Amino acid sequence: MKFTYQDFIAFARAFEEQNCFDFCENEVRQADREEWLFFYDATFRDESNYKTNVCIQFNELSGEIGWDIGGGWDDAIREIEILYQQLFGKRLGYQLVERGEDADRVYSVLKTIMEGIHKAENGLIPFAAVFNGLRIRDCLPEHTVLGSTWHISEIRDKFPTGTTDKELFSELRNINGRLTDAAISSGREVIEKAL
Repeated sequence: MKFTYQDFIAFARAFEEQNCFDFCENEVRQADREEWLFFYDATFRDESNYKTNVCIQFNELSGEIGWDIGGGWDDAIREIEILYQQLFGKRLGYQLVERGEDADRVYSVLKTIMEGIHKAENGLIPFAAVFNGLRIRDCLPEHTVLGSTWHISEIRDKFPTGTTDKELFSELRNINGRLTDAAISSGREVIEKAL
């Protein structure tokens, strides 16, 4: 299907507004030798307020809308693809699924991970800290509950002052099997009594 110049404008405007920027149609550029190529330099802003340029393009001859985003900005790519499907999906024959609470949870987890990876790649946090922003219950398989999790803070007082987090975590991992066995055993008792 062929898009129009007005579709291109609507798409660029929606992307800018979604990222809390003003759209200025007078900033649309045309290629010098190919007057049928149009460009608009938009800006993607992630949740941590990092920004990158997104060049939205329109080819009037073929009726195609496209974009160019630098490497490492997967969250920007995902956002623009979702917007494209939302605006033009029905015309393109996509079967769009209505987003609900589960979809919002999945996208929230993905966004948190992508932002963490971006920070880690830029040396702002260690890769081991990428998951720190996640709530574990948001990452459980479907129809699963989680009774308990254990953190090193819960065993710190059992060790001498000055024991490192790494040492505490190693000890916690050593007793993890026993904690799991105890949780399963106690959990089965609770289920039997409750049901």
